[in-house]
Amino acid sequence: MPFDEQNSKFGMAPEFAVMINDIEMPQNIGQFVTSLEYENMDQAVDKISMELANPDFHLTNRKFLLPGNVISLYGGYGKMEYMASGIVTNLRANFPESDMPSIQVTAYSKDHFMSQRMPDLDQRDTSNPRQTENPEAVKKGKYERVWGKTSIADAVKSIAQQYNFFTSDDEGRSTIDTPDRPLENLYQVQGLTDFEFVTGLANLLGWYFWVDADIEGRWRLHFKSPKSTLKSQKKVYTLKYNFGDASTLLSFEPEMLITDMFTKVAGETFSSKDGKAITSAIAFKQGQQWSPISTRWDQTVEGPINKPSDVKIYMGDYAISVPDTTGIQTAADLDRFLKVWVERHENTLMMAAGQCVGLELLRARQVHKISNVGMLYDGDWLFDTVRHKFSSSSGYTCDFHARRIDKSMGET
Repeated sequence: MPFDEQNSKFGMAPEFAVMINDIEMPQNIGQFVTSLEYENMDQAVDKISMELANPDFHLTNRKFLLPGNVISLYGGYGKMEYMASGIVTNLRANFPESDMPSIQVTAYSKDHFMSQRMPDLDQRDTSNPRQTENPEAVKKGKYERVWGKTSIADAVKSIAQQYNFFTSDDEGRSTIDTPDRPLENLYQVQGLTDFEFVTGLANLLGWYFWVDADIEGRWRLHFKSPKSTLKSQKKVYTLKYNFGDASTLLSFEPEMLITDMFTKVAGETFSSKDGKAITSAIAFKQGQQWSPISTRWDQTVEGPINKPSDVKIYMGDYAISVPDTTGIQTAADLDRFLKVWVERHENTLMMAAGQCVGLELLRARQVHKISNVGMLYDGDWLFDTVRHKFSSSSGYTCDFHARRIDKSMGET
């Protein structure tokens, strides 16, 4: 379904198609679509929003828009690519005083249900021998999921099974990576949703977690390291600003992540001497030096330590891993490591918001190149939010949020 007014790419106009329960939306309905958005964000549920004009209340009683139906979105130039699917959760009608009546349809990826479910006495997974309960908590009317001496990967797989998510791809490869960590006791307390629990495990490792559906409608849970996530990226785009007819970057607003703002940077690693986990944090305020604000010893890690651990560095919503090249053994060592690392790289720690032409394969958790915006900003950027926007007024564009990747930072 082409739009009347739109941008073009390679001489072709963008198009979109919407399938509802595997049946394409008919042309006599599609002509009323005024806007269509697909938002793909790291650490959040994917969302599809569609607005339709509703003259003469033509769409009011259409059952295909009702909650529970599955919307699948296709888009592109010439040959359309499958982009995403969502389950309709909300249908909102609008009858304004003077404007055209409309209907807003909202659909979310299936992990939306994970954000509504948490440990409960009525939701025990009795089929899982490793998942038990805390008797003392039950006595108090509470329920905690307890995994005794298990791996993080097995706990994630256990939750995936409860939602009938696939955990392997079409070639039989697991979509859940196994971290190089010892077995440990894991607890999911009452009040912590399944989505928050798995997201928390991903944050602990500096990994990615998301759920999507393939073109056949199979929903998969992915729990992946950054390295394996980037290996699965289909295409690397070079987005060029102010490049005449070949421009693909429409706007770009970078800013320093640290400069001129109060910031805390935290680090975590394992001692190269005795395997103890070490955590630390440093803070910075404009006009001051970086200084330690908290250090502590954490649990002892069971099992042999064969090599120095990577240092996981946390800055706001971001987590990256860099190699420990100094042999950190104490909290004071980690303080010094963080201080030197941040002072060396604070001018390369940047984030940006921007808009580019519509690119159907653009997603969060991908690295793409920004070009022609100056030496400071040209280079690789990690995208954490992408919003695909089909509009009858402005055609097909993508809004995005990204973080600068500097290979000199030693990111892994």
